This record gives sequence, C-alpha cells and structure tokens, in this order.
Amino acid sequence: MNDKCAGKYISLVREHKMIKQEMLALDVNISRPMLSKIETGAEIGEVSIINSLFHRLDIDYQDYINDKAWLYNQLVAIYKSVIYGNQNYTALMNNLEKKCECNEYLMFHPEYSLIMLILAYNENDFKSFSKLLTICSGNENYYDDYELAIYMDFYGLKYQDIGEFDESLKIFNSINVFNLPDYLCGMIDYHKGISYRYLNEFYKSTKCFESALEYFLVAQNFNKIVYTQIVLSDIFFKTGNYDLAMETIEKSLDAAYSTTNTKILEIINNNIAWFALIKEDYQKAINHTQQALLYDNTKSEYYFYLVYSYYRLCDTNKSLHYIELAQEYCDENSLNYKMCMAIKKVIKNSKNQITYFEKLYVNIDEKSNPIYKQLVLEFIMNYYKKIEDYENLARYSIELNKFLARKLLMFEH
Repeated sequence: MNDKCAGKYISLVREHKMIKQEMLALDVNISRPMLSKIETGAEIGEVSIINSLFHRLDIDYQDYINDKAWLYNQLVAIYKSVIYGNQNYTALMNNLEKKCECNEYLMFHPEYSLIMLILAYNENDFKSFSKLLTICSGNENYYDDYELAIYMDFYGLKYQDIGEFDESLKIFNSINVFNLPDYLCGMIDYHKGISYRYLNEFYKSTKCFESALEYFLVAQNFNKIVYTQIVLSDIFFKTGNYDLAMETIEKSLDAAYSTTNTKILEIINNNIAWFALIKEDYQKAINHTQQALLYDNTKSEYYFYLVYSYYRLCDTNKSLHYIELAQEYCDENSLNYKMCMAIKKVIKNSKNQITYFEKLYVNIDEKSNPIYKQLVLEFIMNYYKKIEDYENLARYSIELNKFLARKLLMFEH
C-alpha cells in the first residue's frame, strides 16, 4: 500500500473537522507549504511529522493502518464476490455497513470510494457510479497496481456503457496487467473482447475472449468461464462457423452446472436450441428448448423453436399444440409469434399464406434477423414450387442467391 495515502487521509479528516491548513501546520510546527505537499502526496513526510499530524487530529496512526488493511481486504473480497457471482456479497456488505457505523473515518480511505464504485456498478446505480468515478479519479495517484487496474477497468466500462468502444479500448489497453491476479486479468481481457465485438472486429474480440477464458480457467471462475464461452459461441455463430459455435456453447453447459445460476442455464439451453435448429438437428432443438422453458415459459422464441422443429419433423399435431401455447403466452406483435402464425397457415393450407409470407419477408430486418428472413424466403419458395409457379420461384431463387451473397459478405467483414 502507498504511504502517500496518509497525506490524502490527513487532508480529508482535516477538512471534515473544519481545521484550516495554517492552524494544523502551526500546531505541529511545520510550514503550511510542507503540509500542503504532504496532503497532496508530493512528499511522504517524516514518520514523526505524520504521527504528530495524526495525534493533532485525534486519530491513532495504528488504527489508520489497521483500517486501511481491513478495507483493502474488503475491496479484494467484494470485487471477487461480484465477478465470481458467489453468495458472500450480502455478508460482506453487512460487515462494511457495521464497520462504517462505528468508524466515521473509513470513508476517507481511497479504498472506500473504490469499493463504493464497484457496488454502484453492480447494482446498476449509474448516477452514483458516475460521481464515484470522479472521486476515484482524484485518488488515482494513491492506488497500488491492483487498485489502479480495478479503477481503470471500471473507467473503461463507463465508455463502453455509452457506446464509445474505441475510447474504452484505449483505457483497457493502457492497464498494466503485470503481476495482477488471474481473475482480474481475465476481466480486463473480457471487457476488451466486448468492445471489439461491438466494433465488429471479431478476430480481435475472439482473441481477447480466448485469453480471458484461459485466465478464468486458472482462477476457477466458473461464472465467467460460462459467460465467456457464451459470447465466444455467439461470435462463431455470427461469423458463420456453426459447428464451432455449437461445440463452444455445449462446453459451457458443463461449467454452468457449477454456478447453480438458472438464468445462465436458460441462456445456454436457448442458444443450443437455436444453433441446433439452424443445423437442422430438430430433435436436439426440441430437447434444449423444453429445458429452457422450465426456467421461463413466456419467451416467444421458445415456442417458435418448438413449432418450427415439430413442423420440420412432420409432427403437425405437436406443432399446432405449441402454436396454441404461443397464442396464449406471446406478444402478437413479436416476430416469433408471427413466424408461428405463418407456419399455422402452411399447416392449415390457408389461402392467404403466400400474402402473409411475402409481407412478413418485406418487414423482417435483414441485419438483425437474417436467419428468420432466410427461413421465410424458403417458405415462399416452397409454396411456389408446390403450386408449380416457376416464374415466381425463379424470382425468389434469385433473391435467395442475393441474400446469401450479402450474408457471406457480412461474415467476411
């Protein structure tokens, strides 16, 4: 820990007690400029002078050292509890609250504001988070390498949260990771990967996530291992590498059972179901969708996965059963609901099915839902093939080739 912190602490306590700098300097027989240098960290100050300043402020120097060590340990424990997603968070918060009730000077340590920064971000209190970042920036010169890395990481997250990914990367890349613990190195690489991902720099993003994954494996942070594998699989999927996407997401399922986090288990089963559907492994898609439904039965995509998979397996009764459930649980304005209704029209051989499909095709955004747009296009082509309308079939075949060419360019990008 940095001895310059004592000067900062003295300055804050002095201001809290409303003692002027001139008076404190006079009481301990030093010049005002000397006290100013000690308070700003320009000079550490002799031990005797520091002791005299603490004595004048009615603070025991050893208590100050003990409090600082306690806060540092709390900082490490709270940060780890947040990123590991363990159950110690509430107990740690209770300990901190009780300690602060009996010691009003704890808040003057730079570690305290850093702890509050972590808590504000974890609890999505972004107004307090912004204020605490400003406070922590004033403590930047008083942090050791570990504390500075945490502060800089959260400073980068500020820019990431407002969509300034280039700025966030400048900060993440400036952090010196030498001698930092594996779990913290992993978090920094993970956040870099997120920024590169939003900038569509998938190669750099993949490298960062793979590096983060190595750190998390060493640190045995199963919570972050799972999240990293999820985002990696998403990148592989977005770049058209469906086999690697499936392989990666299935690995995450094994690690997920160590977290006991039902939300993570739902996300993984959802992704496996989606990837399986794209790979035309419809029974696998059904199995994992039904697992996801155990955690949340209101999501429209789950009903579409089941309706479409059973339709492709020629089990129209089950397909219609889940269409009925979709009508009960899903928002009728959602794309997944509309896809379910489109399949119902096919099963029922509705006369207006082609009008419905062609309207749906035009309204689907290609960038955000390319797979859905392709599925609808294939339904349209199957319809014209069935009624032997080769002119329209040829027209949509050309459209499909153009669509696939655009998708290929997107993957290459």
